[in-house]
Amino acid sequence: MAYETTEMFSAIARRYDLLNKILSWGLDEKWRRQTAEAACPRAGSRILDICTGTADLALSFFNTQPHCRVTGIDLSSAMLDLGNAKINAKRGRPDIFLGRGNALDLPFEDSSFDITATAFGFRNIPDRSRGLREMRRVTKKRGKILILEFSPPKKNIFSAPVRFYISRIVPIIGGWMSRSAEAYAYLASSIISFLSPQEVCSMMREAALSDVTTRYLGAGAHLYVAVKP
Repeated sequence: MAYETTEMFSAIARRYDLLNKILSWGLDEKWRRQTAEAACPRAGSRILDICTGTADLALSFFNTQPHCRVTGIDLSSAMLDLGNAKINAKRGRPDIFLGRGNALDLPFEDSSFDITATAFGFRNIPDRSRGLREMRRVTKKRGKILILEFSPPKKNIFSAPVRFYISRIVPIIGGWMSRSAEAYAYLASSIISFLSPQEVCSMMREAALSDVTTRYLGAGAHLYVAVKP
């Protein structure tokens, strides 16, 4: 499953950023900025961005705190290539390193980072409990762990238009623009079938994280913040 997902994201890499902006109504950049601000990075903070994709969250951390050090990992080389191109084009020489890495087996020593985060990648991790344990392992004591992710709309009459948009419109628009309808059908289904905010918070607590909070950012996006005790 991980290999198939990686190949899928590689196939849509070149249109991924544009489609994110269109399908999120242009809010994805704001959400990433809010995530970076919630992490409160300091000068010299070491930050890990898991499932970094094209490095948008990594760059949001740099924009929030230019003197932090960010490492971004992803399984898709195509995504990483695009991310590196954006980093190289950025003024200020961001201290951002991108490399291939598996969220289920992070290639870092224990307690390596002050902040560990992921944006719209958590639902694609095959074993989320293990992924959370890995995030906890590489985070320093009292360090923050943040997850920015979509949640499925509640099953009621008011959510029907949202469900229709996600399950019907997103695959059509995404498939037309990326020429990969299958990829956006998967992305839509991964949102519909994802955990509720309450379940994500419970999973974070089960991973021995403390001070777990969630904040609704709008348009189905939630920000989860926890601390490694």
